[in-house]
Parts: sequence; C-alpha cells; structure tokens
Amino acid sequence: MSWFAFVAGGGNYTMVIEPFACAGGQNGAQFGIYEDCTFTNSIYCQSQPCVTGPQYLPSTLFTPGQVYFLWMDGCAASVCSYDIEIQGDFQQYQVPEIVDIECSSSIGRCDTICPNNTITFDARQDYDNLTSKFDWRVVKPSGTEVFITTADRFLEYTFTERGDYTVELNNIDVKCSLPIQPYAINVVVVDSLSGFCSSSDTCHVTVFDTIYTTIIDTNFIDVPRFISVTDTLIINLNVPNSSNDLVINKISIYPNPSNSHIFIDMGTYTLLKNYELQILNALGQPVYFTPIEQQLYYIDLNQWGEGNLFCSHKK
Repeated sequence: MSWFAFVAGGGNYTMVIEPFACAGGQNGAQFGIYEDCTFTNSIYCQSQPCVTGPQYLPSTLFTPGQVYFLWMDGCAASVCSYDIEIQGDFQQYQVPEIVDIECSSSIGRCDTICPNNTITFDARQDYDNLTSKFDWRVVKPSGTEVFITTADRFLEYTFTERGDYTVELNNIDVKCSLPIQPYAINVVVVDSLSGFCSSSDTCHVTVFDTIYTTIIDTNFIDVPRFISVTDTLIINLNVPNSSNDLVINKISIYPNPSNSHIFIDMGTYTLLKNYELQILNALGQPVYFTPIEQQLYYIDLNQWGEGNLFCSHKK
C-alpha cells in the first residue's frame, strides 16, 4: 500500500487516477482519499469492484487548503503502476489575506488597556477550516520580541509592561501555501496619568475590622475613594519595580482611631520614590504632604484637632 499527502488547491480542476500494467491477483487496483490517516472520514473510496480504468475526482470534493491523504493498493495481490494527473484550471492554494484581527478584553476595548489585562485576538472565521499553525509575534515596549504559535486562529496574551506593544500575525503555516502578508495591530498600556483606568465612584466605605485593600498604580481616580476603618489599615499597592513589572508593596496605617498620632509604614519605600504622601481634612484640603523618602512616618495629629482625616498616596 502507498500513501500520499497533498494540499487541495483552488480552481475548477479534475484529479485523474489511473492504474495500468496490473499483474497478478485480480488485475486491478483500489484506492481512497481520507481527511486523516486513520480511515475515519473518506471523501472517496473505491475497493470493490477493483479499479481497472481511470477515475475522475472533481475539485468540488476538496476544500482548498485542506490536507488530504491518498492511499493506493493492488486488488487481491495485484501489482500495478499508477498515473495521477491534474486536468483543468488548478491554482496553488493561497491563504486568504488577513482583512482584520478582532479582539476582546474584560474592559471592552483593546487599543488602550491597563497593565495585567488579557486580550484575545481573533484572525476571524476565514481560517476555520484550515489545517494550519498561526505564528504570532509580540513586540514589547522594551523591544523584546515574543514568538507564539497557536493551533487555531486565536491568541490570548496578558500585557504587563507599560508602553506601546505591537501584535503581529506574521504567518499562517499551511503546507504548500504561498506566504501571506503579515498583519499588525498596536496596543497601548497606559500609565497612571492617562485618566483611562478609572475606579468606581464609591466615595466612602466604613469597615469595623482590619481591612486589606488592593490599589493598582495605574488607577486614576476621578471621584475620591476614601475607606475608613476602626483598626489597622493595610493597603496592598501594586507598583512597578526597576524591571517595570508590577509588584505588591504593603503600606500600614496605625493605630486607628487615634487622638494623638499615627504611624504610616511605607513598606519598601524605594518603590515609591515618585510618590508623595498627603493628608486631607474633611473638606478635601491638604493639611500635610511630603515626598516619600523613608519607610516609617510619625504623624502628630494634635495640630489639626478632632475630626476625620484622609490619607492619600499620590504620584
């Protein structure tokens, strides 16, 4: 038995398979064409009666770009020679050019996003029936290139660095196909001054226990968000390190409540060198501010009298 794999082309053509000079057995041949090597899905199969003349397979049996497997054998120990010919208008398969790459994300857009968001890219339905691999290239803001191969038309990628990314589908690997023109789109991961990554507009939340709250450095808060607690306030602040990767820095404010003083522990304060600490009164007016240049701050509350004070870390 002989096996041949081929990629169907386009056009209006006919595949002609003809056995000849058969000897022995039943002086004939048998053959079939399958979509895989397991004899599962056949598009053509002729074993009984034995084939003794040319067989004509129209192009309408084939999907352009699909890989097919042709097997051929003699009938009952026959030994045959074969001719395989393509007649008519045969065109080498060309992967369709990329018209657009659609994308989706949890924030409903893809051109501008916040750090650590994931985007799903979709090369669209034109490639659903292809037996192929999709080769993607991602260029990070640092210039580092990441090469990813997917088995279908989708790519999921999480963006961690701030700056401009390029996401490119540079090849759709179909055997025997002509190369495609790469298609690229741009994604911008914004910083904290962009005004894009907005938090909800909750203005005041009171919690009667130690509270852990996570604040993303890229959040630009249009409506002030204040959280009051009656115990130690612990803030997990996500800030970029020297490699521009987001890390958690824990900030603690205690004792609370207090009528004399508070301590503010900045954790790894070197990560906050571009930040300043502000304390606001009930009218939202700054009564204290300082660049963050040390780990522990002692704040004397006696100078402001009784009332609520609000702590802010501002970049």
